[in-house]
This record gives sequence, structure tokens and C-alpha cells, in this order.
Amino acid sequence: TKIDDPLVLEEQLYFSLGNVTKEVIYSSSGDFTYSLENGVRDFTYTDNVLTVLALTNSGYAIEQLKDGLVFNTIYFDSNLSLRHIAFFKNEIFLAGADGVYKLDENKLIQISNRKTIELVSNGKCMIAEGDGIHLFEQKKHTFMKIVEQGERAFQSEQGCLFVDTLTGNIVNENREIISKQTKKRL
Repeated sequence: TKIDDPLVLEEQLYFSLGNVTKEVIYSSSGDFTYSLENGVRDFTYTDNVLTVLALTNSGYAIEQLKDGLVFNTIYFDSNLSLRHIAFFKNEIFLAGADGVYKLDENKLIQISNRKTIELVSNGKCMIAEGDGIHLFEQKKHTFMKIVEQGERAFQSEQGCLFVDTLTGNIVNENREIISKQTKKRL
């Protein structure tokens, strides 16, 4: 059994748990269980909506849950390498080695060709980690690089956060320091 993709939300721990054939998302409180066959690739919880990306035999499946009920199910065939999902301003975005895509009426629209290591959103902002950290600008519908030296992007109530590799500090999308490094590097 492997534990992958932990997420702390409203003082509860959520994580995916499984093996090659099936993965299940459990809440530590036991109030919530969700499973999807063929392997969960990524999931996110934004604006009280759980959005799950799973791999199928010929493409991908996306399901969205709100208040414990599935309200949106999407299946689409694709040979793209997609590994990350974000829900931002009621739109679904997917990312991976082939770039960043917006899902529009079950069709993928490429908005960036950058190889993406991580795509995160807290509902108010969205950033992509690739060759640096890129902030999504909704008006231009594109990603703009905000720092070259950033890694380990993650979502938080304080914004879309990442680690500044020069200082070791955790900063938000506005480059404001959220947490300073406590250990000194030698």
C-alpha cells in the first residue's frame, strides 16, 4: 500500500491511498471516502469542491464532488501526459509534460507549452511550477513567470505558496514572505 498526495484541509488530513489497480481518497476523520478505478493521478480541494483526475485505458476521467455528491463527470480520450489538476474560477485546468490546458466543453485548449511539475490553486490564485514559478493571469489567459528560483508549489489559505530556493523562505504569489527559513545552510 502506498500513501500519496497528502492535503490538510479545515484541520483534517486527506490523502490518496492505494496500489496499482485502485486508489482511494480517505479523510482522517472517516467522514469522507472516495475511490476511482484505474488510478488517481491528482486531486485538489478548492471552493468546497473536490476535483479528481484519474487515468483511464484511453485517456482521462475527471469527477467533481460537492457536499459528498458527484455533480460533474467528464471522460475524454487523450495521449497527452497530464499529471496535475486545478480548479480555478469554476474552470478546470490540467498540466503535465505537454503543457497546461484548460478544459472547455470536454476539449483541451492549450494555454501554455511549459512542462509543468506542479499546478496549484486556492480559488483566488493559480501558479504553475516548471522552469521557475508562473502566475496565471486571467485577463490575458496565460502564465507569466514571477520567479526563476522557485520550487515545491502548494496551495494555502494565505495564497499560492512556493519555496524561494535562494533564501529558503516560503513566499506567496506576490513574493511576500510567509515563513522564514529556520535552519541556516552551511
